[in-house]
Amino acid sequence: MIEKINAHIYPSTFVNDSRILKETESLIKLGLVQKILMIGIWEKGLPILEKIDENRSIIRIKQIFKQRKGLVFFALKYIYYQFQVISVLRKLNVNIVNCHSLAVLGIGVYFKIFKSLFLIYDTHELSTEVEGSRGFKKIAGKIFERSCIHFADEVIVVNDLIGKWYEKKYDINNVSVLRNVPHYFELKLKPDLFRKKFNIPQEQLIFIYQGLLSKGRGVNIIIDAFLESEQNHQIVFMGKGDLAGEIKNLSNIKSNFHFLPAVSPSEVRNHTASADIGIHLIQNSCLNHYYCSPNKVFEYLMYGIPQIVSDFPVVRNIIHQGECGWLVTPEKNNLLKLLQQITRAEVVEKTKAVSERRNEIGWEKEEASLVEVYRHLNNKMK
Repeated sequence: MIEKINAHIYPSTFVNDSRILKETESLIKLGLVQKILMIGIWEKGLPILEKIDENRSIIRIKQIFKQRKGLVFFALKYIYYQFQVISVLRKLNVNIVNCHSLAVLGIGVYFKIFKSLFLIYDTHELSTEVEGSRGFKKIAGKIFERSCIHFADEVIVVNDLIGKWYEKKYDINNVSVLRNVPHYFELKLKPDLFRKKFNIPQEQLIFIYQGLLSKGRGVNIIIDAFLESEQNHQIVFMGKGDLAGEIKNLSNIKSNFHFLPAVSPSEVRNHTASADIGIHLIQNSCLNHYYCSPNKVFEYLMYGIPQIVSDFPVVRNIIHQGECGWLVTPEKNNLLKLLQQITRAEVVEKTKAVSERRNEIGWEKEEASLVEVYRHLNNKMK
């Protein structure tokens, strides 16, 4: 049994990060650790100290320099956060540190060297290959990751392809895969919230995009395609982001456009399942996107609806080469052409395939990887 405290560090508020909440819940439930402390960044409206349950707590660090822009203030903000996290953890009897981002990996290395703690690099993406990472920033990130990753006792990634990339790039063999899959549940009667709310006829197909409403997520492609699509193709955008205002305006003038602000996590399932088809078009703007395994793909599967997704390697395998949806190159004309070809019969067929596929996934199956990681650490502690 691993005793004492397991600290999870993340450079965000992470208040709604389902991966961290599921992971920490499983660690306690399976008896792999006794106490968990999560450390993130404070934002207005959130408590500095939050107790999730008897065994899990969150500490949020207040930022200075937050409103200032520029490289110097970014560096100062970064250093200040690192210093504050180290100050918090040094006062506690921590023996395992999980770093959930490259940005905080240095904190884990500090404790590995000076406190002989066990370090898990629990990265949620291909950290040095993200969109916007280029030039000096990318070079510095790669040097930093290469320097730090060998201090990690265990490395956790979100899919096999990214795992192989890390193994080859840094010549390591301690990589485990932990996918961000929703908890399994039995499908009951399909909800029909959207048809009732927006008065949509039964014969018309309802498509949904739920999540961050931004261009990087392909939302602009979806908007452009549905503006030219047939009016019986109804699209619901549910979420928040830079494009929320534009979409809300379109919903007032286009009869096939509908907008809903982000709903609470407990309501996401019934809303999403009320659609006929989900859409998630990540654009191929970086290697991290091309290698991605988006949470939304698993959510659409678990909520029982087929989906239109970018034809990328990992996603292609998740939906079984298109049996559970439609694969498309993320461009407006390609999506528009596909929309014109989809029939009700195809939707029925792929929905049946989704019902079978969803029985093969679920967070409960992912827990085996988590157990193995902490079992390795247990063995090192003996």
